[in-house]
Amino acid sequence: MKDNSKTNTLLLTVIGVATLLVAVIGATFAYFTAQVSGSEKTSTVKMNAGTLSINYVNGNAIESTTEFEPTKPKTDCEGTGSYYCDIAQYTPVGIKTFTLTGSNSTPVGDGMKMPYKLQLVVTANGFTAGTLKYTLSGSSTGTGDSVVSTDTWKDIPTGANTVDLGDGYFMPGNNVKHTYTLNVYFPDNHANQDDNKEKVFNAKVNITTSEITNK
Repeated sequence: MKDNSKTNTLLLTVIGVATLLVAVIGATFAYFTAQVSGSEKTSTVKMNAGTLSINYVNGNAIESTTEFEPTKPKTDCEGTGSYYCDIAQYTPVGIKTFTLTGSNSTPVGDGMKMPYKLQLVVTANGFTAGTLKYTLSGSSTGTGDSVVSTDTWKDIPTGANTVDLGDGYFMPGNNVKHTYTLNVYFPDNHANQDDNKEKVFNAKVNITTSEITNK
């Protein structure tokens, strides 16, 4: 009778390596047909119908321990409420720029979209509720694509949490770029904000993906 012990051991080893590879990829990317070859960088996902690569300027983290101070408006403004001025009058305390490069190789006439979701994963936020805010601006070099843009202030919840920044997609095209700038604000609300001194805020930008669709 043939001894299959070596064959079985080799098979189990291959299965183990493949399982580990899928687990590592799946932690960051979730394209239904995602495959990463040995020569590919982990920031690039290959699919049956295209690729998506991500480039973060200086990494994907936004971190501060004791450096945040309330930002006063650049000019004197008249008004009522907590913030007298337009958003443009306040300087962000944190800026994160990143670019997604997508190649959707499906036929142009099929209208297949290559979707993705942007998230802000907050691992620590000791600031009081409503103190930290964000805006997100996006631009695309493609035609018919959808990028995420949030022009008005959105609150970053206190504590550890995940903020869904929005969804975008690539239409058929090669090396189309979606460039984003995420601004984090700690605006002066014209009141005593000493309770937020030396608070900690740590977060990172995360991109998740899903199967190409025509919806």
